[in-house]
Amino acid sequence: MGGGHAIGNVTPSAEANIWHDPVAADVVFQAGFERLTIMPLDATHQAYVSLSQAEELESTGQPAAKAAASFIRDRIAGYTETQPMDTRATAPVHDALCIAYLVDPTVVELVRCHAAVEVVGSLTYGRTVFDLRGRGLDAPNAHVAMRADAAKFFSFLMNTLGT
Repeated sequence: MGGGHAIGNVTPSAEANIWHDPVAADVVFQAGFERLTIMPLDATHQAYVSLSQAEELESTGQPAAKAAASFIRDRIAGYTETQPMDTRATAPVHDALCIAYLVDPTVVELVRCHAAVEVVGSLTYGRTVFDLRGRGLDAPNAHVAMRADAAKFFSFLMNTLGT
């Protein structure tokens, strides 16, 4: 989980996980891995969880679901205070979407493109650059999640934690 094409969360253009060590992230992106999958904010912000969904999780009575509901409520409070979502009383659960993808790859839509990290720019330091339109000369090196199915993601949470 890292990066963002249209969304930054630590600067206007950079996502926190990449921004904390953009050189290391770019080394990973350029390492030539056979299958590099990136889950940026663009996808995770489409699979947010709401307060009512947190209540639904909690109502299952399962310990893991109750714990997750508590964490999600805290996340929603934090997001509401520092970076409100377009839909009120919601927050993304970034890393859980990564796990959902590993279990059910159809929870996100991947785009094959070239990915790199800006390590020089004063305004864009730490920004992930996804060449979604093939404008650059570099060959695709990553599969990037640009869309997520919020309903499928919540169903994953309920099936995993609520049963």
